[in-house]
Amino acid sequence: MNNRDGFSLIEVIIAAVILSFAVIVLCGICTRSLTSVRTNRDYEHGWELLDRQLEAITYVGIDDFLEEGQTDGDFEGIELTYHWDVETKLTDTEKLYEVNITVSWKRANKERVISAKTMLLGSEENLFVKK
Repeated sequence: MNNRDGFSLIEVIIAAVILSFAVIVLCGICTRSLTSVRTNRDYEHGWELLDRQLEAITYVGIDDFLEEGQTDGDFEGIELTYHWDVETKLTDTEKLYEVNITVSWKRANKERVISAKTMLLGSEENLFVKK
């Protein structure tokens, strides 16, 4: 009587290869997922800082902000340094400024940039005279 009570060596090797392949695929998915979460967190933080800078400009007033002369700077974070830059342009309409705010950062030698464009109204005391 030929009683077979186990797996052959070939069957065990094939099962180990299939299991190893599944583990490698799962590790790749987890790594990619964690990278995406970190990238999304960086973008969220960048948008928060951009919004904070826009609120500061609105609070101070665009005219006073321009008088101070600081149109760029850095936000020091725990992991990253975010750089902000503000460009303004007086439009054809009196007292109305076009404001473009850009926030950039670098992670793993890859630069990321977000920007927003808005319009802000200046005060009447600092009007430019057009001729």
